[in-house]
Amino acid sequence: MAGDEASSQRLTRRAKFNRDQEAGHVKLVADYFADEPVRHGPV
Repeated sequence: MAGDEASSQRLTRRAKFNRDQEAGHVKLVADYFADEPVRHGPV
């Protein structure tokens, strides 16, 4: 049983990226609701 508990509690590490989330949101909304919406790639 001890081996089962150890394997189920594995730690996972995630990369942390510092992003300016507010500026990203503002840009996304501005691009989406623009007179000519910005699209990347085929639609």
